[in-house]
Amino acid sequence: MRPLTALLVLAACHCACAHQPQTPRERLDSTLRSLLGEHYSPVQRILSCTYVLGTTKCLSALSTWRAERAITAYAKDPATRFNLTEDVEQFPWLKYSNITDEQLYSQLYDDTRKLLRYRPLDLNLIPGYNLHLGSKGNGSVKIDIYTSDDTSETGRSSIKKLKKYAYRFAPLMLVPGLVMSAIFPFILPGLKMMTLMVGMMNNMALMGAVFTMLRNNAFNDKYEHKVVYVNSGYDNEKYYAAANTEEHIHTNHIGSLFDDSKRPLRHEDHGYGEDFDSTEELPALSVNPEWLKAYADGKMFAIIGKDQHNKKH
Repeated sequence: MRPLTALLVLAACHCACAHQPQTPRERLDSTLRSLLGEHYSPVQRILSCTYVLGTTKCLSALSTWRAERAITAYAKDPATRFNLTEDVEQFPWLKYSNITDEQLYSQLYDDTRKLLRYRPLDLNLIPGYNLHLGSKGNGSVKIDIYTSDDTSETGRSSIKKLKKYAYRFAPLMLVPGLVMSAIFPFILPGLKMMTLMVGMMNNMALMGAVFTMLRNNAFNDKYEHKVVYVNSGYDNEKYYAAANTEEHIHTNHIGSLFDDSKRPLRHEDHGYGEDFDSTEELPALSVNPEWLKAYADGKMFAIIGKDQHNKKH
């Protein structure tokens, strides 16, 4: 409501003075004089300085002049207080019209550094943090940042604490975005190439395994297991073939398969023949993989003979 009222008053003053043949600057001066009254002099001085020196140079000159005045006053009395309106009314802005901007900024820095020796500056720009400006003995400016923990908050203390934590962790929330925007564009092409290489190596390994299996099954004619063909219908073998010296077992031939009705035994006089009339009938043998293996290795006759010998004794 107050800004609207001020605009209406300014518009009314402008309409009241519209019939007077004045320049825009004179019209502005008269309008401000009618609005501010006795406080118009400081504003007019600032407007004149701004019109001649420019806004930035005028404010820099005012700050430099106030710093020099404060240094002199604090050297005499550290408890001195200043009034901005009085300082503006006494501001000699004309003497800064022939000074360059570089000289003005250098002088402002030196005066500020000297002023901070007498009176440090505390700023509370962000809730929960205090900025302390001071001056060191070597001529440099010292900037310290402190966290302020105000435990006397009531009412909306929880909301204020949440805001404080949000301000504290806001920089950390920006880290993932910075990492993704600054680092990932350089890493992603390498990761893509590594993924393609791994896929190609997997396909090559699979194809190699398939071709190796096909080669082993198609071109390998070596079969390590023996195939034994057993003629179960031929039971009239009396003597084992002595010509096969590798599979011939020297036993007393007890347990040899024969049939006297088909081939009678001939008794010889050389003394090392043996009568097989008292030979017991062998039990039925079951043909299984173990029996076939023993038969193929030439050990079956030795096993049968050993069993019959144990039965007699």
